[in-house]
Amino acid sequence: WVMDVARGTSTRLTFDPENDWNPIWSPDDRRVYFSSSRTGRSDVFAKSSSGTGKDEPVYGSPNPDYLWSVSADGATAWVATFPPKLGSDIVSVDLNTGAASVFLSTPFNETHPVPSPDGRWLAYSSNESGRNEVYVQSLLDDGGKWQISTDGGTRPAWTRGGRELIYQ
Repeated sequence: WVMDVARGTSTRLTFDPENDWNPIWSPDDRRVYFSSSRTGRSDVFAKSSSGTGKDEPVYGSPNPDYLWSVSADGATAWVATFPPKLGSDIVSVDLNTGAASVFLSTPFNETHPVPSPDGRWLAYSSNESGRNEVYVQSLLDDGGKWQISTDGGTRPAWTRGGRELIYQ
């Protein structure tokens, strides 16, 4: 559903009987990306924010795939994928081609990937320390990584200016 806050009206955006969740607006507000169980697992779809046209598959793999964020330039979707018996990994999906590449795959659970507004960092949560903590990793060639939270943390989000990171 899309809600017009000023008018107080809601308009249905998707009509598939399966669950659709985690909607994310494209930076230009022309599309809404979302996860859906309509394939029998979770895959990523897009729909015109005007409500016209069909829901379009964006990314799916044999694993359940959960959309978490879209880059500020609208070029990349960040997805947590859940391979069988391996925990979860982080995949980046090129929104122009649909090509995916694994960004982070370890024996631990990596979830909630969110790029910084300037595209230099990816914040995510991982249980590599024995509990969920928030980390940031460089999206540049150096691949530097830092643990941000110290007493547990999950679901990171960058502030609008990108100078601060908040998390649960």
